[in-house]
Amino acid sequence: MSPLPNPADRTFIEELNNLSPLDIPNALALRRYEARARELLKTDAGLAYELLGALAALRGNIPEMRSYHEKALPLAPERAIAHANYSVSLSRAGYLSEACEHAMRAHELDRGNEGFRLAYIRDLACAGFVERAAAVLQDRQSNDPSDEADELARLLTSAIELLRRRKINDRDTSALVRVALEAVHKSGRFFITTGLQLLADEDADLVILQIGLDAPPTELAQIIDDFAGLAVDSDVAPATTSVFCIRFSQLERTNAHHAEAVA
Repeated sequence: MSPLPNPADRTFIEELNNLSPLDIPNALALRRYEARARELLKTDAGLAYELLGALAALRGNIPEMRSYHEKALPLAPERAIAHANYSVSLSRAGYLSEACEHAMRAHELDRGNEGFRLAYIRDLACAGFVERAAAVLQDRQSNDPSDEADELARLLTSAIELLRRRKINDRDTSALVRVALEAVHKSGRFFITTGLQLLADEDADLVILQIGLDAPPTELAQIIDDFAGLAVDSDVAPATTSVFCIRFSQLERTNAHHAEAVA
């Protein structure tokens, strides 16, 4: 049985899960993170593999990311955080449906963990499963929900009302998200950030999935063009794109100051 990670190690993987490629100043910084991860192989191989998987996701190395995380899971199959960490890596690589599967498993293994539940809800929503996300949100484990849960509830309630008025369901929205990610992966980019938001003004009511990419403007423009072409050729209902909007943008720094300090 793999031991529980100590607080310092847990903080280490939380740091990695919150970094973007823009936060890493140079290759030396990555090697230092990797050295810290490999030190753990002697004492907690499961966590070490999770850390190495997170590093691979940060680099956009998908085969290596999958290999490390899949080595970690058998070492502690009932450890919820192992599934949660794999979910983060998959999400960052743009495999949102797979990320939902592992986020769900983490939630199932530790139903008292509000963080796992909210992460599962966010993954579902960003993968286009808005109705499923709202259903999980309603299954409260506490009579004292967090501010984050309240904020998610307001967002998802408004989003669902808008989508239902236009007769758009999870099948439509998740299909559109898959097409968007196909365009991203076609470009060779395998690190993204995602966020769902609602835009309500005099001109339009939109549910917006924001996808951040570490790509120059010319490449970003090509991804947008590819997405438009793939959407036309797909079986996504045309009405879907008039309400559920995919917006691509350049990735922004998240935690650069800390990353430079660690390096």
